[in-house]
Amino acid sequence: LFTKASAPDTTAPVITVLGNNPAFSNVDVPYVDAGATALDDIDGDLTSAIVTVNPVVIDEVGTYFVTYSVADVAGNMAMATRTVTVRVPSSDASLSALSTDFGILSPVFASSTFAYGVVVLFDATTTPITSATTTHTGATRVITPATDITSEDIMDRTTTIAVTAEDGVAESTYMVTFTRASEPDT
Repeated sequence: LFTKASAPDTTAPVITVLGNNPAFSNVDVPYVDAGATALDDIDGDLTSAIVTVNPVVIDEVGTYFVTYSVADVAGNMAMATRTVTVRVPSSDASLSALSTDFGILSPVFASSTFAYGVVVLFDATTTPITSATTTHTGATRVITPATDITSEDIMDRTTTIAVTAEDGVAESTYMVTFTRASEPDT
């Protein structure tokens, strides 16, 4: 009885690094690695066999390399790396863009200017929507929209944009005040 010999397994497993790569962590904040998966064309799922070396030191600013390695039954090796940068969190609490869906900001937007005005039509009944983008991606912003303008009053309405830096300490507040235009002459 003859059997056909199978070709030797020479294909390495494939490691997929999960999550962000590169990854960033703030100094003194625990770094939790997202891990990796490993699949082999013969042996299947080898994720549980991955050996992870994670040298990240959370209290030292720097760049670290987390490595994942695995071998299949035939001894074919695979390795993948994630770059992790431990950094001091940004104290930038500025905006890079500020706009409304109606009207023109006055003065023209500049990240170091915190108060703006917009004139709306005399017969407007809603306050324009304000959009804002933080300069640093780690900063957060909360937009508190102005209440809608009503036909019974001529009061100004103000939208505030509170920006908190990635460090959680630095803050800035931008304001956009909407003023109804004068009543047209009849």
